[in-house]
Amino acid sequence: MPGSSLDEMRSNYVEPGPDRLSSSTPPCSAPARHSWVHAYAPDTQSYDRHLVGKWLIRVQCRFVDYCWERVRRATEDGTLGIAAKVSTDWHQQNDPAGTWGKLHVVCIYTADFRDQDDVLRVAGRLAEVDAVRKSLLTYKADIETYAGMYAGNSAGDVAIYEAKAPYDALIVRSEPLAVAGDLLRQVQSQR
Repeated sequence: MPGSSLDEMRSNYVEPGPDRLSSSTPPCSAPARHSWVHAYAPDTQSYDRHLVGKWLIRVQCRFVDYCWERVRRATEDGTLGIAAKVSTDWHQQNDPAGTWGKLHVVCIYTADFRDQDDVLRVAGRLAEVDAVRKSLLTYKADIETYAGMYAGNSAGDVAIYEAKAPYDALIVRSEPLAVAGDLLRQVQSQR
């Protein structure tokens, strides 16, 4: 059943696959049981899932098509991150982490959460393509998602970086970044 695995329900990066909806599918009218609409950069390869991280944009239904079209196009042109995805209406109502009301989440992935230059470049590019104008952007490492850490269920915030207009400076959140680093070291020691 498409989109039903826990891995597909989460906000973490997933590799391209045959059961993905077309990136041009409108998130508000995507078929039931599909959690996300995905877009991938043209040079998509295998990435270390423990290093991937994402910018999160929370956007109302009335603006999601506008935002997603810009993110999708820049991703598929290879000028944004390694991939992106947007939550569907079905996902909003069926997310195991809780319902989000009328907000969609757009995730824009980078290959390595430790590469602060690339993380900042992607934030700036989001403004350049008009996907964001005034929103506070938050960035989370996927390793936190794999550990089950979400803003609503963790002691403290999980965002390791933030950026605000004009998206030309990275705000480093040292405590959550240290937690992500500790999680990464634990995983690497088990390899």
